Amino acid sequence: MAGFYNRAHLAQHGFTLLEVLIAIVITALIGLGTSQLLSGTIKAQEITQKNSERFEQIQKAVLLLSRDIQQINTRAIRDEYGDFQPALTNRNSLYLFELTRSGWRNPMADERSELQRVSYELVDGELLRHYWHVLDRSQDSESVFQTLLTGIEKISLRFMSENSQWVNTWPPEQDPDDENPRARNHKLPKAIEVTIVHDFYGELIKLYDLPQYVTVASTAQQEQGNENEASSDTNEDAE
Repeated sequence: MAGFYNRAHLAQHGFTLLEVLIAIVITALIGLGTSQLLSGTIKAQEITQKNSERFEQIQKAVLLLSRDIQQINTRAIRDEYGDFQPALTNRNSLYLFELTRSGWRNPMADERSELQRVSYELVDGELLRHYWHVLDRSQDSESVFQTLLTGIEKISLRFMSENSQWVNTWPPEQDPDDENPRARNHKLPKAIEVTIVHDFYGELIKLYDLPQYVTVASTAQQEQGNENEASSDTNEDAE
């Protein structure tokens, strides 16, 4: 009987208190490590998602800005006060710059022009794009606007003039000897440089060359040549 009691006593022997405490500590350390790893993974995923959304937003904004500038048109407009506004200008105190662009899609075949008047505005770090349903506005014409980009600190523009010099305003100052002052309303620069200062990406510079400038300049030279030929023919007939 004594031998049976001893074997039963040995079979019922369990973990000591120290062993239980060690097991609890190891389990807690594993749980803590797993929790930290999971938390770090979730945080990294959130940061990646946020950066991806920010990058996608700036991509869309630059794409739309590029389309507007690259499809710029020489069509000047009349504003709500009946005054002429140049085809491209940054002299308007309300907007960063304003332009007329072509290629306005019309899938519903509405009775409207394919030209569109567009302006950009910076309000409290948000870049807004405005457009109007008509070119020549009346006093009750209202713009439709959307927020393209947030976190903007500053936007500046430069324009390359006819003599390949960079200027900060467009259209250029009126020449007092110009016989046709309204022609400046239809002038386009050779190129436009847009600088965006973003609070995350820093300074972004985009340069656009305008092939429309060549067309406009060639047309003006051709018209000037035709006028000179007509004047020469008139002088010969008079002789």
